[in-house]
Amino acid sequence: FQHGTSLAVPQLLAELKAGGYKIVHLVPKNSLDSMAQYDDILAKDKVTGPVTGGGRPTSSVVKTIGE
Repeated sequence: FQHGTSLAVPQLLAELKAGGYKIVHLVPKNSLDSMAQYDDILAKDKVTGPVTGGGRPTSSVVKTIGE
């Protein structure tokens, strides 16, 4: 997904801007510490495969962009 996403970013940003959205860069105030329980879930997902979109199939969160 990363390569395809990187190729789609310019068009996605253009579509968002055309829709009236403003793109901003956010910087965290503080650093975050990982939670052991969450780390355990991630470790398990690496073995069984990640769940995309909170359990939704990948097709429900992927937008195909053509020329």
